[in-house]
Amino acid sequence: MEYNYIADSIGWYANKIIKKKTRAVVRHLFENTFYLDYKDDMVVVTRKNYPSPITIIISSDRQEKPFNKILRIEGEAYISRNTIRINDLIININNPEIYKPRNLPDPDMESLKIVKKIFDKSLKAVFILYSCTSMKIPLFKTLEFRKFIDEVVYPFSRRETDVIHDSEKYKILLGVGEGFTPSGDDFILGFIVIVNSFYKLLSIRKVRLDEKLLLNSTTWVSAMYLKYTQLGMYDAGIENFLSALLEGDENLVKDSLIRIIERGHISGLDISLGVITGLACVLDNLEDRGHVSNIIRYIENFY
Repeated sequence: MEYNYIADSIGWYANKIIKKKTRAVVRHLFENTFYLDYKDDMVVVTRKNYPSPITIIISSDRQEKPFNKILRIEGEAYISRNTIRINDLIININNPEIYKPRNLPDPDMESLKIVKKIFDKSLKAVFILYSCTSMKIPLFKTLEFRKFIDEVVYPFSRRETDVIHDSEKYKILLGVGEGFTPSGDDFILGFIVIVNSFYKLLSIRKVRLDEKLLLNSTTWVSAMYLKYTQLGMYDAGIENFLSALLEGDENLVKDSLIRIIERGHISGLDISLGVITGLACVLDNLEDRGHVSNIIRYIENFY
């Protein structure tokens, strides 16, 4: 029996990949999402409405059979001009909408005013939500996290900018923690989003972690997400947060951060903690000190 789908949306980079490479394999497989391995690249196929440069969103019907009942790990995907075929699953890619992110302006000193306004409430919200999870040991209670704070975050917040470009320092957290994408990786992802967004204001180079280091230090999916993030390929949720921040819309900043927090089991919380830690570094670096210390106080008082 064949299962036919229509691609409603394809990310611009996913579209580039499938036009250049005609074969892939299924690397990970879930009920509504699967991950295609194109050797040096990854394409995410999903029924969920989470657009990104590397995602194919297909038409969805609640009665449709779960992907993990149709496909198998290591199943081969063959791409022709108009279709992707994997076993009995066929995706029509003839005329999808191409998802392209907006060209966001660089942050300026006005952006910092919004950061200062939302920082304390956002920090409090993240830790309240952490307290509602069932996880045994949150990332921020691990020795690896504290080491990363001491060796990377604190020095960077004090304008020691070389530390954030030392790929070896990130090995402290890579692959650490729970989740399909480990908590440490999610934190680093959020942290890099902020550092690389504010790099001009901070007068630094963007963070570029070595791809081999990523692949050798964590899961393949997580390494791929980090690879694309440091190249500025964000999903719509992160893009909406950055856009609201740059446009100075305080309420939209809060709403878009909540959307990020809601992702997955704990991934959204860990990404958000990385975002807030990055914002704390930016504030400490450019204006008044004490924001990173506020995060540490929340950690020390967390039960």
